[in-house]
Amino acid sequence: MVDWGTAADIEILGRAIHAVADANMSIEQRANEWRHFLRFNILKKESRMSHYMDKDRLARFLNRLFEITKQDIKTVSQKDQDYGGSWKKYGGVGAYFNVARKWDRIEAMVKGIREVDHGSHIVTAPQYDLFGHVQADPSHDGLIESIRDLRGYLLLVEEELMELNIVDEEFTGHYDKQEDN
Repeated sequence: MVDWGTAADIEILGRAIHAVADANMSIEQRANEWRHFLRFNILKKESRMSHYMDKDRLARFLNRLFEITKQDIKTVSQKDQDYGGSWKKYGGVGAYFNVARKWDRIEAMVKGIREVDHGSHIVTAPQYDLFGHVQADPSHDGLIESIRDLRGYLLLVEEELMELNIVDEEFTGHYDKQEDN
């Protein structure tokens, strides 16, 4: 069961949900509403992450997730305008192969050991070490860009599953089950 807290918490949640649904609001305004909701609702409650993250680290973590998500929304929206939903042109099979293609690219980039000379130091990335490989080549057309593309495709897939009424748009059930574990 979800504890929605006080009436003020419920009102903040309502504003956040309304903000996401309001097509007239900018992405920045939507993100700010969610940020406000999370600060007052999630951060004030006990977090599962608090056992390994102090409050400052948890705040940085959540702020980074907001920024990453905000950029994902911008990127996915722009690419949808540019490509017109071509990722799902062939249905679920086509969507699968778009995701698989991105994963294959990531795997190809990390399956070997990589050494990069940065002038003052050499960075060695062991096989399949995502962090090491991104550190070795942080360029925007490298591994980090493929990770971002994969995340975008996964967001598109989940949203399309909701649009097709294949999965429920109500997220709380999924997360409540995880909390019980």
